[in-house]
Amino acid sequence: MFSTREEAAPTACEDGSFLQSTVIRPGVYQGQYGSRVRGSNIETELILDSHGCFRYFLIDSNTAFYTAKGRWQASDEEMLLSRVIRAGLNEGGFSFWDTLNAPDSSRLRNVYESSFERQEAFFDSLGIPMLLWVTYHRIPPQPLLSEGRYEFTELFRDWFDTNAVNFGLTRIRLNRGGSFFEDRFQNGKPMFEIEDFSWKQSGSFFISTDSHIRFPTDSTGFSEWFHSPPDYEFITRLQNIGASSFQFWLGADYTVQKFPIWATFKAKP
Repeated sequence: MFSTREEAAPTACEDGSFLQSTVIRPGVYQGQYGSRVRGSNIETELILDSHGCFRYFLIDSNTAFYTAKGRWQASDEEMLLSRVIRAGLNEGGFSFWDTLNAPDSSRLRNVYESSFERQEAFFDSLGIPMLLWVTYHRIPPQPLLSEGRYEFTELFRDWFDTNAVNFGLTRIRLNRGGSFFEDRFQNGKPMFEIEDFSWKQSGSFFISTDSHIRFPTDSTGFSEWFHSPPDYEFITRLQNIGASSFQFWLGADYTVQKFPIWATFKAKP
């Protein structure tokens, strides 16, 4: 995959210079590693846009644990990724970005209109470095999320009292201009509020930045807002986006019941 390190802020693809490939069409591509690497659920998603920018996600069981972005160009035998910055999952989000000192070059083969194979460095199931060919297939892009208010509810048995049933409620407000607000309750009591001033979609992922969070201090008030680092990104997977609902992948740390699930958010008036 990617190697040499150097600290940097996530600004790899801000200028308007135009790079294109005559052999690989822009789009969203999905690759599978399968049992050849450390886990059978490892997959990757590579978004190549028509302006020469890319976004890369390495995914395990629907959770992105590594991401990179920058510039891309390709011939029929080689893909070149430049101005690459990357980060690993850290305490629920991505920050502490670093960059490659030199462009990353990888061999290509079997390049077709909707697929190609890319040679990548990874680790096998025993943790031994290896080179392997990963096949990428172009997949349909996800629809855009509609702005509005959405709710997701959870009903589940109490961990300690199996006769008791807990109720979780998560409310989201999306604004097409970029703002995002979330608050969460357990059995009617507030757990936290989150406000993001910027969010976007990339492939099958929802990305929010410029996050703030606060917690209840008593029955009537909240703490001050705690701010995320300026380069922080919260990334979660999306699926089944419709006119009045969508699904978020929520890891165990992001549900009231502390169990990973596809959470269905339904539009509310």
